[in-house]
Amino acid sequence: MKAIVKRAPGGVTAFLCAASFFMPWWQNGLELCLLCAMLLLLADTCFAAARKRPWRLTGPGAALLAFAVWAGISTSFSPDVAGSRYNYFYHVVCCVVMYLLVGRYVRDSRQARHLLSYLLAGAGVACLYSAYLYLTAHGSATEWVDAARFPLLRRRMYGTLGNPNLLGAYLLIVSSMLASFTAVYERGRKRSFFALVLVAFLLVLALSYSRGAWLAAFMVLALTAIVYDRRATWAVLAVPSVLFFYHGQIAERFWSLFRGTDTSVSLRYAFWRSTAAMIIDHPLHGIGWGAYPYVYPQYDYFLHNADVLIYHAHNLYLHLAAETGLIGLTLYLIAFWGHGILAWRLYRQSCTPLVRAYALGIVLAVFGMSINGMFDHNFFSRTVSLTFWTLAALLPTFFRMNVAAERKRKQDGD
Repeated sequence: MKAIVKRAPGGVTAFLCAASFFMPWWQNGLELCLLCAMLLLLADTCFAAARKRPWRLTGPGAALLAFAVWAGISTSFSPDVAGSRYNYFYHVVCCVVMYLLVGRYVRDSRQARHLLSYLLAGAGVACLYSAYLYLTAHGSATEWVDAARFPLLRRRMYGTLGNPNLLGAYLLIVSSMLASFTAVYERGRKRSFFALVLVAFLLVLALSYSRGAWLAAFMVLALTAIVYDRRATWAVLAVPSVLFFYHGQIAERFWSLFRGTDTSVSLRYAFWRSTAAMIIDHPLHGIGWGAYPYVYPQYDYFLHNADVLIYHAHNLYLHLAAETGLIGLTLYLIAFWGHGILAWRLYRQSCTPLVRAYALGIVLAVFGMSINGMFDHNFFSRTVSLTFWTLAALLPTFFRMNVAAERKRKQDGD
């Protein structure tokens, strides 16, 4: 027992790295790693009082916990309380546990690098599997296509996430981090490696044909040009030029986002109107976390098909307001945008390339997902949510790393 307790902190970190690796492609492995990490946390807390780590939270982290508590309370208002609570524990509790464990046990540069490396490796596995399904035209690769509107679009990448839009959002987060590391590490093998992986991930993102992810990625590129390197402006200008002169399915699908002539755009308008009605009827506490598929048929004026389950509003802000009320939406946005503000502050203060790259990556991820949230609610996916909140949980660690680097720089200067 003493040996287990002594190695508990390192064991928790190892299981968190493994969970990050399994996150996008093996949910059972993810859950097993989180369970083992929780058991080691229990051993570390109960039998190693001398090494107890304080549970320190940033302001946005406290807002995330407050949102989790409020979302749990809101399940009482659901027409199917059991179903909503199952969804709550599967999704919200899992994300909060990961967030707290990463914040408590990933303490230094080495551990942070390992976690980021394993998360990147897991994304690589997900992309390879997506490419395999796409090339073999396997399963639902052909099911997420509006054949009447896009007759030449045969299939879309979706991978282990089961949905092309979810794959696009997941890669938007990961690619935002990769883009920042590519920009900050301006020379050497690291930059070449990050650039190569980034190009591969962006290709998979493009072939997901997720228009919301495309638009968000373009806005992320524009923000990079404004914040970090004006040379990226040439890439920003090149994108609309290529889309204007290129008349393939990527250009056709992108421009359709603004025309409203295909079924997915029309459906979104209908979902948004129905969701707005839910918010008006339940403004404060909402209909209950996870209750959207149970309540939507009461507000459906478009589909009129009880056999079709609509799981979310296809808009992050409307969906959260509908399920958790304006209170829940406010808490979530404080947590979500608050991490972006903290990351921006860290970016402005950063002393090392690693800290600078990580901070810029979080800023880009928050910005990109904020844009993407206008067209979809991809945080509905546990994988997408876990990926973002795992990365966000590293903020206190990188703040400590930056303080240590600044102190060392001053000592070297003296």
